[in-house]
Amino acid sequence: MIDDKFNKSLNSWILVPRGIPCPHAIKALMHKKVIPETKIHWWYSKEAYMLTYKHKMHPVRGERFWKAEDSHAMFPSNVVKQVGKPKSKRDREPNEAKKRKGE
Repeated sequence: MIDDKFNKSLNSWILVPRGIPCPHAIKALMHKKVIPETKIHWWYSKEAYMLTYKHKMHPVRGERFWKAEDSHAMFPSNVVKQVGKPKSKRDREPNEAKKRKGE
């Protein structure tokens, strides 16, 4: 995950990584004798993953087994045919020229 911050003095964007540290950061943490797991955001933990996917969707074997309810029926809208011949030219604005050369 990356935070976007705009640096006005340099007139550029600064990308600040958050969440899982890169391999170089993990090596630096291990060099300082810090456990890398303490620096990983909770969103990337197994508990967060299990909470996200605890509600399972079970597949249905086929269309025959779908529950059909009349209240959920969808019907197409009525097609209305426009009356008259379609326009071949656009409508001009009042301040435009009436006719130009070649038209």
